[in-house]
Amino acid sequence: MTATLEMTVPTGWRLVTRGDGPHSVETVANDLVQDVPSSDRSARLREVRGALEAGFASVAAEDAEVVSLLVPGGVAGARLPITVAVLRLTMATRSSMEANRALAGIAAQDPTARLLATDAGPAMRTHSLAAFGRLHAERLGLDERDLADGAALHARYLLPPRGKGRWLALVHTVLMVEPDSVSAWLELCDALVTAVQWRRDE
Repeated sequence: MTATLEMTVPTGWRLVTRGDGPHSVETVANDLVQDVPSSDRSARLREVRGALEAGFASVAAEDAEVVSLLVPGGVAGARLPITVAVLRLTMATRSSMEANRALAGIAAQDPTARLLATDAGPAMRTHSLAAFGRLHAERLGLDERDLADGAALHARYLLPPRGKGRWLALVHTVLMVEPDSVSAWLELCDALVTAVQWRRDE
């Protein structure tokens, strides 16, 4: 038995895709800064565009198809606090039993692994921190010397199929995280994943 999952974009969030069109990086970035005063709009546009590009860059090394990127709307030109990349992995399993064995193997190898219950079934979350650097500053349109102390948080959620099929992954990227706020951000990311509504076509 195979299944297809359809994800509903949370209310107030924007869908971003590669290429041209109404969901392109350029179009969404311009929409998000349209209410910013003209004197600040150019700088804010550069920051928002950089945040969207950083979201795609965070999953560039994944062996997967990037389905889309989700970002919170209504940021009034402020730096985007979080992006969520939706991936269709090449990884596939033939049964729930095989998927559970794969999840157990991941948990045994990664001390950050945590199993969550979602509307789509079990999800395995792992996370890592990436120190700020030159590329991070460039994407945000900042001088590297102006970066605050902190790191980028990547929280990766694996969603196996219910039966035979390819896995999905949701990769949350939080661009600026203070060390003492990691737990709070992970709780927020967990809440976003568990709140997502899925429709399953058997």
